[in-house]
Amino acid sequence: MIQHSVHRNVLGSPDFLFLIYRKSTNGVNSAGRLPSRKEGGTIVSAVRLVFPDSDESKPAERLGRHASQQMNLAGAGAWSAGRERMMKSAVKKFTRQSLVELSSFRGCRILNSRCSMGQEILRATVVEDANLGRWAQPGDAVICSGYPFHAHMDRFCGALEQLHASGAAVLCIKAVRNTPFPEDAIELADRLDLLVVELPREAIFSTIIQEISEKILSMKAEVFSQLQAQTESLLEILFRENVLEDCFLHIEQFIGNPVVAFVPSSKLYMSRETREWLSQEDQAAVFHMFCRQRQTGEATLSVPIDGRDTVFDFIEIRMTGNETLLLGIAEWNQSTDELVFFALKRIGKFLAVEVKNATTVEKVQRRQEDTLINDLFSGEFASDSDVVAAAASYNYHLDRSWKYRIAIVRLLKRPDSPPST
Repeated sequence: MIQHSVHRNVLGSPDFLFLIYRKSTNGVNSAGRLPSRKEGGTIVSAVRLVFPDSDESKPAERLGRHASQQMNLAGAGAWSAGRERMMKSAVKKFTRQSLVELSSFRGCRILNSRCSMGQEILRATVVEDANLGRWAQPGDAVICSGYPFHAHMDRFCGALEQLHASGAAVLCIKAVRNTPFPEDAIELADRLDLLVVELPREAIFSTIIQEISEKILSMKAEVFSQLQAQTESLLEILFRENVLEDCFLHIEQFIGNPVVAFVPSSKLYMSRETREWLSQEDQAAVFHMFCRQRQTGEATLSVPIDGRDTVFDFIEIRMTGNETLLLGIAEWNQSTDELVFFALKRIGKFLAVEVKNATTVEKVQRRQEDTLINDLFSGEFASDSDVVAAAASYNYHLDRSWKYRIAIVRLLKRPDSPPST
């Protein structure tokens, strides 16, 4: 039983595990797991041993039950409620479609119909040069009178290629002496996915630029307001919850997706609900995924969970010294909301402090446990009463009427990086 449990423990642990148990029992209750001290079970100390859960149902069924339990939670709401908030707080962007809907673009004509309309526009600029890309930046809506091409329409295709290379999103240009733009140029713009809009002769550039700038600034202000609200809500969760697992649970309920934290060379931190949802094999896969991210530094990685590839988005948070905390957001219910992602990055330092406190407490507890075990082996205690008193000082409750054995389990050292095969 001990060998099986140690083999399934994937959360990172010290070289030794100690198990103190009563001589007259095998230490497993009717539920098939180690009883806690609060349950009055026979295991006195099961230090960092992870036993497989007795639930033999499929991960998908466990997840379904987990989701239904979340739906019934009072107060903060369930993952589905978090999803509704996320959809409402999606980041709004000024796109090509937003551009052509402006009042200053009334009467304009889109020349290439196969161009995508969802690309973001960051700013507007006027360029009166046959080399349009020389002055353009990524995300620009370039506005041109068409004058540079009055006598040089043969340069228009080259200008489109230069604009595409610069990362510009749109070319807004007036007709050149009422001459249609070449068909080959329009086909090239479609292939480059560069939107070309023909402006009416009466279009006023200053009016266009002012309306674009006002719209972009208005959207940025709205996004900042939403981001601030998200950040304050997440900070309220951190300051309200005293238990780290509860903190993760309410963050998950707020953002609508599971969250897992990873401290290199240590363990995974998550809510109790997420730990119940992930099988031991899934936890092993997630642990190795975090190790792989440490090697590659990729912003997103996928891992198979419950028979499907699940994408994790990562946030790296500096803790103290050379220690870092990796936060992984699983895109299980929906894609990660960009606004929530930014909000999590903003509260990262506060979350890192909570995790650091938890790791420090665990280190202190391990030292206490090791001290008790060493004292038991070295015969530091003169009587049964001394043993009971010493164990009680470390929050282990021994009964003088029982006999106990001590089992020492040697663990294989796990590398920080996943195996090559």
